[in-house]
Amino acid sequence: METNIWYQLKTKSLGFAINTLGYFFPQQSSKLAYKFFSQPREGKINPSQLPPVLLQAERSSIDTGDHNIETYVWKGNDKKILFIHGWESNSSRWGDLVQKLLQTKATLISIDAPAQGLSSGVELNVIDYAKQMDTIINMYQPQVLIGHSMGGAACMYYQTNYAATCVEQMVIMGAPAEFNSLGNYYKNLVGMSNKSYERFLTFIENRFKLPKNQAIKTIFASNFTAKGLIIHDAQDHIVHPEQAKKLNTIWKNSELFQTDGLGHALQGDPIFEKIFQFISQA
Repeated sequence: METNIWYQLKTKSLGFAINTLGYFFPQQSSKLAYKFFSQPREGKINPSQLPPVLLQAERSSIDTGDHNIETYVWKGNDKKILFIHGWESNSSRWGDLVQKLLQTKATLISIDAPAQGLSSGVELNVIDYAKQMDTIINMYQPQVLIGHSMGGAACMYYQTNYAATCVEQMVIMGAPAEFNSLGNYYKNLVGMSNKSYERFLTFIENRFKLPKNQAIKTIFASNFTAKGLIIHDAQDHIVHPEQAKKLNTIWKNSELFQTDGLGHALQGDPIFEKIFQFISQA
């Protein structure tokens, strides 16, 4: 993601536009806020420039009814591990971890989220992501889910609402403990007013036919039976480290592994080794 001054100016200008528009056209203001919240501007990939790790996999495009989801499979034994990447990303972000986990001899599976990588669509949100995951999980029956950032939130939203019995272990990296944390990050990033944010949440609830205030009240992991490994960095400036501690408290069958200096991306040998050891325990 961009982190320069120009990016800061663009995001704050967006917040100003949302807040100002809200005084006169509140519905249009909420639509504008949702559009920028749900449409990634990075993360697509050129099929002629796939990295070597993805070229090693068997590729297919799975029709879920809503999207064509690009899927990568590194065939191994009957144990299956499903990777779920985050916002403005794609399956290539798992390259080094895939190489490490090939040592487990498990079958590794990764998907490109809607509007990311080689998958179809222009919009990405946790609710729809989980819906697409359901098709993939019913097809492959993975015992392990590994999700990063928004992908970690999608994994937890999925298990909270779909509760796949095949899932025995989950690795959640740099993800929030509650749905509202994603919205709050966006609110602060663009500088939305409290009133604009309230209308934005109501817009989401109406769009996805959610009960009133569910977007605020949804807390992940309270009903999980799968073993969990929560990985978070002390210097994460996207999702506050306190979210990982909260998640660890809620999720009774989990352990927290905290790094220092790897940031939100959470790439590095200590993390790969920890995940390898965690999965090997089962």
